This record gives sequence, C-alpha cells and structure tokens, in this order.
Amino acid sequence: MSTYNKAEASQPQKKMHECTRCKSAGFPNQMIWFKKVENGYDDKIFWKLMDDSGLEHIHKYKTSPMVNNEVSEQKIQRIKEPFPNGESYEQVADRMKSFLDWLRKNFEGKTVLIIGHRATHYGLDHWIAGKPLKECVTEEFTWQPGWKYELK
Repeated sequence: MSTYNKAEASQPQKKMHECTRCKSAGFPNQMIWFKKVENGYDDKIFWKLMDDSGLEHIHKYKTSPMVNNEVSEQKIQRIKEPFPNGESYEQVADRMKSFLDWLRKNFEGKTVLIIGHRATHYGLDHWIAGKPLKECVTEEFTWQPGWKYELK
C-alpha cells in the first residue's frame, strides 16, 4: 500500500447527506457533509458544512419577496403551513429536536455555540424552555447578543 493510500485509509469516511434547506428551495441533490475543525489553541471544535467537491457549502435558495411585516402577519398560519419555498415553524422545530437529541448524545457536559435565525430561537424555546410554538411566534421579540440554554 502506498503512503497516499495509507493516509487516505486512516481518514474517517464522509457521511454524505442531501441538504434539506437547498432541497426545500427547489435545488435537490445538493450533497453535504460536516468537516471537524479544531482551532489549535484550546479544546473548541467547530464543524464546517462541506459540499461533495470539498468546498465549503453555500445554501442555494430562491429569494422570497416577503418583508418582515408580511412574515409577522403570517406567523400563526405558518406554524403548520410552510412559508413559500421554505418550512413551517413545526418543521423547523422538528429539525431542532433531532439536532438537540444529537447534541445531548454527543456533547454532554460541553458548551456549544448555535448560530441561527429566529425560527432556530423558537425551536430552542419550544424544546428546552417548554414554550408552545404559538407562544414563541406571537410574543414580542427583543433581540439580545445571545441566549443561554441548558440541555437536560
């Protein structure tokens, strides 16, 4: 076995997934995988979303002409019914539940940074703080530089 093959054989196999965000926007077959990145100066681990050619994945999407006030007017309706070219709040919350279960299994006792949009926040409030989705989407939202949650 050549040196190249030995090095290649020692690398973990990539588990490819179809990007659901791209798929829901009408771009199927966008294959992605996660690459573990260590920053080298502390114990923090980061994950990069990579495409099948080894480049950092950029989500494909179709723009929506909806502006913030239109979104606000439709929030209750969109709990169950998906936004155009998107997801419902229930669908996002279901994905967040799977993600939180994965975090609980793989990062117990660790601190994790989650970066997301408002629906991500609603999912965290729903599953960790126990709030009903209707309450999450209708209560007054006040931005702050971060929220802390503890998985139990």
